[in-house]
Amino acid sequence: MARTVAAAVLGIVAGVIVSLIVFGDDGPGFEIRHVIMALVGLVVAVVAQRVLQTRGPRR
Repeated sequence: MARTVAAAVLGIVAGVIVSLIVFGDDGPGFEIRHVIMALVGLVVAVVAQRVLQTRGPRR
């Protein structure tokens, strides 16, 4: 559970950073595209963590 939460937080942070790099910062205000990218990062990170967790260690 802790790894999933950590993956979620890192995914959100990575999504926001990528969004800021790609779209830039237009100043103060609510930017829906940054929120969308944060959610995409969240989903990708959690799914990747779950897949790695279910595969188990390699032999």
